[in-house]
Amino acid sequence: MRAFLGRQESLAGHWALLGPLDCRESTRVMERLELTVVQLELTVVQLEEAKRFIQTDTVPHLRLALLLLDNAAEVLMHRAVQEELAYSDWHREWHAQMAAFLRRKPDDDGKTRHRLSQLAARIIPEKRKHKLGKYYNEKVDFLSQELHHMSVPVARVLKHIHDYRNEAYHNDRIRPDSIRPAVLILFDVVCTLLATLRQHAAMSWHAGDSEAWLERYGVSWFGYNADEIQAAISRALRLGLPLDTDDIRAALATHLTSRLDGIDDSIKFIAQNARPHRSGEEVLKAVQYWNTDRDGPPRGDGDPAFLQFRPQHTLASIERWRERITALGGIADKLELFNLFADIEDDFEPLERSLNEAAGLIDRAIQAEIDLLRGK
Repeated sequence: MRAFLGRQESLAGHWALLGPLDCRESTRVMERLELTVVQLELTVVQLEEAKRFIQTDTVPHLRLALLLLDNAAEVLMHRAVQEELAYSDWHREWHAQMAAFLRRKPDDDGKTRHRLSQLAARIIPEKRKHKLGKYYNEKVDFLSQELHHMSVPVARVLKHIHDYRNEAYHNDRIRPDSIRPAVLILFDVVCTLLATLRQHAAMSWHAGDSEAWLERYGVSWFGYNADEIQAAISRALRLGLPLDTDDIRAALATHLTSRLDGIDDSIKFIAQNARPHRSGEEVLKAVQYWNTDRDGPPRGDGDPAFLQFRPQHTLASIERWRERITALGGIADKLELFNLFADIEDDFEPLERSLNEAAGLIDRAIQAEIDLLRGK
C-alpha cells in the first residue's frame, strides 16, 4: 500500500508538456521521485544525534556533530539533485522518442520541433550528472545558482563549513574556538533545508513502515502533508539550542581576535630570535618572501629580488582585519555574520600559516642549539 503525499504539482507540468507517459516509464520515474518514511527517519535520527552532541558541548562531541550535520546536508542535497536527474532522464527518453517520430514523419507546423527543443534544454549532460553525483560543491552550486532552491548565503555557509569538515575528517584538524558557533549555524541551516529544500516530488509510506517516531513531533502520516511534517520536525529540532545571533557573534569575534593576537605574537617572536633590530613590517616582508621560494638558497636583505619584492600583507592588513571584526557587531543575520567571519578567516589564514611555520622552524633551531650545548 502506498500513500503519496504532497509535492505532486510539478508532475502535472511535466505531463502537460510531454503528454501521456508509457506506463513502465512512469513507474520508473515515480519510484525515483519518492521519499519514504524510512528515509526521512534516517535523516531525523541523524539530526537528533547531532543535537545531543551539541548539547554535550565538548570539542570531541562537537566534531561528531559537525560530521553528522555535514553529511545530513549532503544527503538532503543529493535527494534534491536526484529529483532533477530523474526528470532529466525522463526528458531524455521522450526526446529520443520524439526525434525518432520526426524522422519517420516530418513535422509541418513546427510544434513537435519546438517541444523537442524544450526537452533538450531540460536534459542534464552525462558529464554534469557524474559531477553532481560525486562532488559536494557541485550540488551546492547546482541547487543555489541554477535552480535557486537555496539562497546564496546558505550556499556559502555550506561550502565554508564543508571545508571545516574536510579538515576534521581527513586531516585530523579541529578549530576548537570556532567549531561550536560553526556547528550551531550548520544545524540551523540543515533544519532549514529539511523544511524547505525540495527532496522528492512525492512522499510515500509502505505497509510495515513504522511511523510511531512521528508522534514525538506532534504529527502523523495521515492528516498532514509532506511539507507540514518536515516543517514541524524542523521547528522541534531547533528547540533547546542556543541559536541566538548575539552569542554566535561574540564567539566568532573572540576567535578571530585571538588568532590575530597570535599573528602579532609570531611576528614578535621571529623579530626577537631570528631578525634582531628588524621591525615588524620587515619581518612580515621577509616571511612572505621566504614563502615564495622555501627550497631556494638563503638570501639576505640586500638581495635585489628581496628589495624589489612587494608583500601582499603588511601591518596595516592586520589592522584592517581587526576593523572588519568590529563590523561583525552591526550584522543581525546569522548567515551573513558567518560569511563575513569566513571571509576574514580566509583572508588572513595563509599569512597566519606561514608565520606559524617560520616561528616553528626557528623554535626548533633554538632547541637544537640548546640540546647541543647540553651535550644531548
